[in-house]
Amino acid sequence: MRVQHLAELIKAHQEGYHTGVIFVVQRNDVKLFQSDQLKNQKFLRLLGQCHSLGIEIRALSCDIDGVNIEIISELPVTVLSEETEKEV
Repeated sequence: MRVQHLAELIKAHQEGYHTGVIFVVQRNDVKLFQSDQLKNQKFLRLLGQCHSLGIEIRALSCDIDGVNIEIISELPVTVLSEETEKEV
């Protein structure tokens, strides 16, 4: 996902559309998704704005065996916004 995608989601949300972000984590040993691990500060800021606006943010963990990909769990999501860290 790119910064442009988040900006479009924010615009769509403001126009009244139901919007959301899903991160697919292609590992089965992850216990949570934290936005502070993201390197792109503009993306991080926009993700925090998405959270503040009430845009749904979810993360899914997968098991990959080389042939198949299976979603195994939904991960807790923590989003850092400009104000504070918030668990979704």
